[in-house]
Amino acid sequence: GWDIVCLGRRHAGEEFRHGRMRQEVVILREGARQWTERALIAGGASLLEAQVGLNREPVFGTFLAAAPQVPEALIAACREMGCDDGEIAVTRVPGLLIARYRGESAEAARHYFAALWGRVRPALAGREAVTPRIWST
Repeated sequence: GWDIVCLGRRHAGEEFRHGRMRQEVVILREGARQWTERALIAGGASLLEAQVGLNREPVFGTFLAAAPQVPEALIAACREMGCDDGEIAVTRVPGLLIARYRGESAEAARHYFAALWGRVRPALAGREAVTPRIWST
């Protein structure tokens, strides 16, 4: 699965200056917690501009794929995939492939994650990557 967050629209002059965004993602496998990620981002916070944060980019996303084994060759293949806009990173922890996107386009993030899903699904689930029709709506 994946999640894409857009904090403002830079080209429309809209920046995330007020309020806050809180998010929690938890993955359980066979009743055991495999992944927990929490985010709390305040509007106007230095994290939005810091290079170790969002680096002035309004869009960020996370792609997660769980499997008993995540081969290193798959991680390498995923790292070779490009993205038209934004920065990407791919890593793994035991039983989980994790990819990140940071950039200015939610659409570019979605296209990258969809392409990544197309590569990961056959390798980890042994199933053909047939694009769900709902993705076209």
